[in-house]
Amino acid sequence: MISLVTRRMDDFAIPSASEESDYMSDTDHTLRRRTLAILLAAIAGMGLAGCSLLPGNTVDSNIFTLVVGDCFNGDYWAGVSAVTFVDCAEPHESEVYASIMMDDGDFPGKDAVLAQADTDCRAEFGSFVGLSWEESVLAFGTLFPSAESWPLSDREILCIINDPARTTSGSLAGAAR
Repeated sequence: MISLVTRRMDDFAIPSASEESDYMSDTDHTLRRRTLAILLAAIAGMGLAGCSLLPGNTVDSNIFTLVVGDCFNGDYWAGVSAVTFVDCAEPHESEVYASIMMDDGDFPGKDAVLAQADTDCRAEFGSFVGLSWEESVLAFGTLFPSAESWPLSDREILCIINDPARTTSGSLAGAAR
């Protein structure tokens, strides 16, 4: 190892396999191989995950990970826990257009949650689409906290827009229809 200190900087190239064995123990070889394998697996995983964002690709995901701007396919109102995320440029059934946070405190009851979801999502609908809900051919739905999710700090209402007549390609922001 002392000889490494006296080498010139251009001598610090990555050693070949035969040179490695001169100064690396078996433990070092194993550690290096494992680190390389983990790194390659992570890079491959990121590459495959990134493929889901390319046109034509979809990803099944937990419905509780939806955020404003996400587009997806699937029945979100039927008590399901997963939907299929879709690139918004591709045909899709629904788009999350707003998020409303409810006040902390005791669970206000399903009727109160539904009333706030309806009122707030209608208000956001006009800003998003460019027409009021009453004037529009588009529809909206909501995902909202339940008595079961409230103790887990779930306070978010998600407003979801769709065209009941067909799938949509692109965002419905500013659609004015």
